[in-house]
Amino acid sequence: MSDLATPAARHPGLDAAADGAELVVQIVELKWLLAGHGVRLHVERLQTDREYARRILAVALGTGHGALRAAAEKLRLELGLAEP
Repeated sequence: MSDLATPAARHPGLDAAADGAELVVQIVELKWLLAGHGVRLHVERLQTDREYARRILAVALGTGHGALRAAAEKLRLELGLAEP
């Protein structure tokens, strides 16, 4: 085993940055899945406006598209939002 710690262990701030980056990836995935259904998602607003996030996620969860519903549910849990 290497004497070097993982990057996150050497730099604790990397854990938060990685978590933030993963959240953005999840939001962008949802954005493109919604775009395929004619729904526009504003990434920054989704991150700052909880009511907007709830409405967008409710739309996504109401579709019959399995991947879109799964992405919305995962993001809903990540954002700590109650079920619509």
